[in-house]
Amino acid sequence: MKSEDVGMKTLYKEIGEDNRMHVVVSELAPIPRIEDDCVLVNVKACALSETEDKILLLLNKGHPKTKFPVCCEVAGIVVDVGPAVVSLQPGDEVVGMIPLDYGQSGCSEYVALHEYDVTLKPSGVSFVNAAGCVGDAVRAYTALHYLGRLSSGDTALILDGASSFGALAVQLASHWGAKVVTTWCTEDERLYLEGLGNQVECLVHLGGNSNCSLGFNNNHEEPVASLLSACMRESAGLGVDLVVDGGVLEFGSESSGERFLPSKHDIVSSLAVGGRWVTSKRDLQLDPPHSQTLFMLLSACMRESAGLGVDLVVDGGVLEFGSESSSERFLPSKHDIVSSLAVGGRWVTSKRDLQLDPPHSQTLFMKCASVGFLFEQAWVLSSTQQGRYLHILMDIMEKVASSVIRPNIHHTVPFEAVSEALQRLPQERVGKVVVTWE
Repeated sequence: MKSEDVGMKTLYKEIGEDNRMHVVVSELAPIPRIEDDCVLVNVKACALSETEDKILLLLNKGHPKTKFPVCCEVAGIVVDVGPAVVSLQPGDEVVGMIPLDYGQSGCSEYVALHEYDVTLKPSGVSFVNAAGCVGDAVRAYTALHYLGRLSSGDTALILDGASSFGALAVQLASHWGAKVVTTWCTEDERLYLEGLGNQVECLVHLGGNSNCSLGFNNNHEEPVASLLSACMRESAGLGVDLVVDGGVLEFGSESSGERFLPSKHDIVSSLAVGGRWVTSKRDLQLDPPHSQTLFMLLSACMRESAGLGVDLVVDGGVLEFGSESSSERFLPSKHDIVSSLAVGGRWVTSKRDLQLDPPHSQTLFMKCASVGFLFEQAWVLSSTQQGRYLHILMDIMEKVASSVIRPNIHHTVPFEAVSEALQRLPQERVGKVVVTWE
């Protein structure tokens, strides 16, 4: 197929005259050309995900451009290969992630990728499930194995366990022998997590008028006051070994979509000695507690770990600073996360601007705990890690094919509805939204 022969549908972000990013739909974009070691993939499914504009601008610093990609997790069929390609051929069904520095949107009919950016999709796995889980599964694998050093017998606190990322992290952690504590905010989240059965040791409710936990495997029938007590009960009072979040709330005045995020205080307080907090917030800041919400998670985690603290915390965000508003009173804090860590615990965060305040740093120091930053694109942005990245991809697909992990797909949308679906994406708390091409 020659790229100049036909056009394709695609969707991308563009900086407008107001210097803000806007989503643009094009139906006559040129099909990308392939290099000698690349393949052309006809995209059959693409998972909707939001990459921060700041990250896109940072990756292109020094290279002024006005157009940026939208979404990067794809599954499709190889339709053309370069002369140097040895591992793939036309007709192969593949799945993978598009590196952000390629400048190609996953929401396109065709994408050109290096042959080692993708792996073969098992025949028993649908395009929707493959695309819907690959990015979050790579994140979960990285958070638990490479950053969190999760071992059998560890206690892990995974925040927002019903999210697309949290669901896979819960299943992987349980498969690897960890005791999992996770959180929920809405009834839909609770119902999904209860459906995971014995993969979840304890559910903790965040938001509303109270925080309480429900234990499943230890016959805890009564509610637990907070996440911290739950973590401590589950870890016999030692604290959790690992905390993994999907980002944390930095300021109490942030958007209403983040009002159920736990706070840094809650996560830190829930960690056991040696516990790990895995977060995806790159600019996380830890500071002193500013509100009465500081200890909400702490007591629940401590009770669940018998006062020892949880071994691992996986969060979907934490509250950076105390909030005065009634809608944010029940958010957990960074202090609780740090306090819940065990000695040697690990906090893995996806919050790119996390800030650690001296009191929280001192707590981490006294526990010999650590904070790691989670950014799954690091694998595909570094050519030296391609072998390890391919190993992760193949292992993920094997686990999906054998039902060790089950992707949490909320619903699918056609390409024509992508713009509207992207606008609603922040409100989708359960599962993944996937674009399909039919």
